[in-house]
Amino acid sequence: MRPRPGHWEVMVTTSQIGFSGSYDDVNGVKTWHESFGSGPPLVLLHGGLSSSAEWEYHAPALAQHFTVHLYDRRAHGRSSDPGPFSYALMVEDAVAFLEHVVKRPASLVGWSDGGNIGLAVAARRPDLVTKLVTIGSNIRPDGVPEEINQGFAATPPDDPGLAPFRNAHAVMSPDGEAHWAVLLAKETAMATTETVLDSAELAGITAPTLVLAGDDDMVMIEHSAEIYRGIPNAQLGIMPGASHVLPMEKPELVNALIRDFLINDPLPTMMPIRRSGGPTPA
Repeated sequence: MRPRPGHWEVMVTTSQIGFSGSYDDVNGVKTWHESFGSGPPLVLLHGGLSSSAEWEYHAPALAQHFTVHLYDRRAHGRSSDPGPFSYALMVEDAVAFLEHVVKRPASLVGWSDGGNIGLAVAARRPDLVTKLVTIGSNIRPDGVPEEINQGFAATPPDDPGLAPFRNAHAVMSPDGEAHWAVLLAKETAMATTETVLDSAELAGITAPTLVLAGDDDMVMIEHSAEIYRGIPNAQLGIMPGASHVLPMEKPELVNALIRDFLINDPLPTMMPIRRSGGPTPA
């Protein structure tokens, strides 16, 4: 099914994801998680202000080929808010989830903040990541235009544009409806001020990586290209006619790209330049 504009709230409040989930202590956080399917392990990392329910159009399809693992990050969805909140802590949480729940290296697919975290995990714990897909992700606040960061920082908790996210959080959060304002303030401060990893750290990512973004993404195409160029064995896809929410705008195409990348080895291209082994043009 192709999601329609404005379909987010219906999806996150009626999602089939969550009916077989459970809680575990992950790095000191009461963390909701779920797994299903069979095959090599695949962890889906959701974006900011949301939950694993955003993978409603992807997890069932990917579970035909992989054992899909989902978890709600600290303070998001069905997981509790222990207080501290930062990209560094969320990277630690992801590592703990891989080590103690998945219990072996896995492929990671992350959208937005989830991709940011996936990049840092792959750079700092390459032993835990077999392949990596990032979607609309940035490693620094300046990967997003300053006016967007300023607008995000000035958005009040009761902004009508945030209603789908706010209402879904009220339904899921163990910390109650009032926690929404707390989450928004923490997410705003983190996303607009914190660096996820330094550009030089990208070279430490040994896992084959696919960098995806929309051609009208809030993450600038130049920044996506910087991430792609910084990672050995990376591939880059700029999705035409798509925004930052491209997983929900083009779910079938995103699923096909993820499946092909994770399952198959890359075929040699006919006119390689970056992959030719010779000097790369500036």
